[in-house]
Amino acid sequence: MGRLIKEKAKSDVDKLFSGFSKTRESLSVVDELLLYWNLADTDRVLDELEESLLVSDFGPKISFKIVDSLREDILAGKLKSGSEIKEALKTSVL
Repeated sequence: MGRLIKEKAKSDVDKLFSGFSKTRESLSVVDELLLYWNLADTDRVLDELEESLLVSDFGPKISFKIVDSLREDILAGKLKSGSEIKEALKTSVL
């Protein structure tokens, strides 16, 4: 019985860490998107960001909230560069 519990625990830990790698891979796309971001691409980039967050298992509610907040800040002129958006994204995720 103890061996089965240990194997199950190891399997759960492996799944957890493989999930993190999936998140890391999905969000690396965001780095590239924001590197070349410009105001004209805002809607496209935010749509792709939202998709990346959903694929990364953030869930629809959190993904939409993060992207809507970023969109509002961009339109209000609070975020003017890809690096500022990236920092705001990090803050939102944390």
